[in-house]
Amino acid sequence: MNQRGSALAADHYYLQLTGNAIIPCAAPGLSGLCASRFVWEFGYVSIPLMSFTVFALLFLLALAGKRYNSNSIIS
Repeated sequence: MNQRGSALAADHYYLQLTGNAIIPCAAPGLSGLCASRFVWEFGYVSIPLMSFTVFALLFLLALAGKRYNSNSIIS
């Protein structure tokens, strides 16, 4: 599920930057809303970028937790 969420967030961010969607917007007649920027801080930070960052952080934490558990010795 993490890969799908990060891919969707990356696609939405790409749509906001360029206006060209890789995956078509699911809202018929409302495709302009898919490219709307509700938050645009520092010239590049938007809601899709924030969600992509969270997905990447969760992936890294899950990977670190998996490595930590496999290396720990349980008595």
